[in-house]
Amino acid sequence: MILKHGHPRASKKGYVKKSILVMEQKIGRYLYPKEVVHHIDRNIGNDRPDNLQLFNNNSEHIKFHYSQGFHKSKV
Repeated sequence: MILKHGHPRASKKGYVKKSILVMEQKIGRYLYPKEVVHHIDRNIGNDRPDNLQLFNNNSEHIKFHYSQGFHKSKV
């Protein structure tokens, strides 16, 4: 989390997820309210631009997870 008072996605205390800020820098604009940032390698600590994928909404994001078998528990 990075302190960014006034950012459209800032929490009440002014913090924004780093992945959101990296994606915004990558695409050159603020994310739309329903857009979701996905970590390709599933490591939420890896916020490198090449590891982030943008979905239009959470429904598309969830469908992607199901298509990849991410919903199945790890054995």
